[in-house]
Amino acid sequence: MVKKYIYRLIHSIGLLAAIINVSFLSFELRTILTEDTLLIKLIISTLGRVFIIFMFFSIYAGLFDSSIAKIINDDSKKFVSFSSLLTTRKEFLYKVFIHWGGIFLIIGMFSFNWISYDMGLIYTQIIGISDLHIFLLCSFLLIVQKKIFEKEIILLLIISIFFIAFSINQGNGIFSTLQGFKDYFSVIWLYIFFKYFRFKNETITHYINFLKLVILVQIPIQILQLIMLRDAEFCSGTFGFHQTGVMGIFITGVVLYIISVKKLDKKMLLLILYLSLSPLIASAKVFFIINFFLVPFILIKKYKVRISSRVLLIVILCLLFLGFLNVHRFWYDEHGKKSLNPFYYFTSEYYGTFFAVKSSHLLRGGAVVWAYSTLKDENKLFFGRGIGWVRNLTSRELERFQKLAIGFDFPMVLLLCGVSGLLIFLYLAYNLFKMRIRITLAKPELKIFILFLALLYLIAGIYTQGWISKTTGYCFAMLIGILSNRYNKKFFIEKYLI
Repeated sequence: MVKKYIYRLIHSIGLLAAIINVSFLSFELRTILTEDTLLIKLIISTLGRVFIIFMFFSIYAGLFDSSIAKIINDDSKKFVSFSSLLTTRKEFLYKVFIHWGGIFLIIGMFSFNWISYDMGLIYTQIIGISDLHIFLLCSFLLIVQKKIFEKEIILLLIISIFFIAFSINQGNGIFSTLQGFKDYFSVIWLYIFFKYFRFKNETITHYINFLKLVILVQIPIQILQLIMLRDAEFCSGTFGFHQTGVMGIFITGVVLYIISVKKLDKKMLLLILYLSLSPLIASAKVFFIINFFLVPFILIKKYKVRISSRVLLIVILCLLFLGFLNVHRFWYDEHGKKSLNPFYYFTSEYYGTFFAVKSSHLLRGGAVVWAYSTLKDENKLFFGRGIGWVRNLTSRELERFQKLAIGFDFPMVLLLCGVSGLLIFLYLAYNLFKMRIRITLAKPELKIFILFLALLYLIAGIYTQGWISKTTGYCFAMLIGILSNRYNKKFFIEKYLI
């Protein structure tokens, strides 16, 4: 029993040491890039630190457990030499980069932005580790599993090369273009990885269990943020400051999943109530508005609405979301605010405000109208200004542009990549519509859930940064990819959707 805890302790130390070395790497990159140093110094320093991170992460993944067993005289584990591990390199790489590496990716998705930008504990270069990880995952997919000849992958490679070349041709720098490509296209390549990679089923379960833990810890963190900061905009858990909209979309998806798939007993109703606290604390009104309208349709499909007790359940849940909106009104002292009325979003007054184009500040619909008219005037409607345009702006130009407050994915993708770029992101929504027909025959209520999930994806791009965010955007990419994966789709559907 004691020996078991020795392994856990060493695994924890390995993970902690890996994260510390990641922060050291961000510090070294910041220092080296601000100095007039040789490229060879940068390469050697980076590779050395990456190797150290890899070794500590291997310890965390349990690849040296047999060596530890030999040291502590644990006969229950057979000793495997490092050379033997390398001879089974595919299994070795799978365990490090996929099975446990996926957990590290999820940790990065939900914490790196928060720890670096918001808490200031480490330099922001650490955020690039997630993008590097996606690059390694896709390399593993193309090289080890030899999926490079899949038609969809070949097409995306051609599209990626075209957008990079087009951006450079528009006068945007190479590094600015590559950074812009990383910002917007990493989520598309993550979708490709999860769609074509042949996972072991226990790895999928491993990811889902960790995501459940990440979701449940948000509320305690938000409560601490509320106590210390007393501002709803800074109370979005590990999603990062000013990410309340992204968090609201994410929690909405989780609640719609529970209502669609799970049996709504007392335990599940309490879980819905618990999760609803998260957007309430963060003032993410979108959560309550969307659920107020979508939940009744799911429950009507689920219970066929003929049983009186089920009708009562529908009414209770709708009143629950409406009640939270009124709690929000009193909590944040927003009496008379029209946005707290769910039916306000279907009035001509709201649409007039939504699509208004103001020179000082653009709202969501106004940003789309402005981006469309701007590109039309510049004859760049189809391919945009180039994926690296924003990254190529000077600090003064960037400051002027940021005053327009275009922080939403739909207008930004339109501005940088044009209509063709929008079609790439809308392709993920198309995949949801397509799979809705193929996978929901055994459980009809899932058909409307998949439909609403596609709708939620579209709302996420217009309402906030739900397409490219390293939280909601990456989770959408992972989910859509898994549901399209011919190797693991059946296991995922039978375990989590039926």
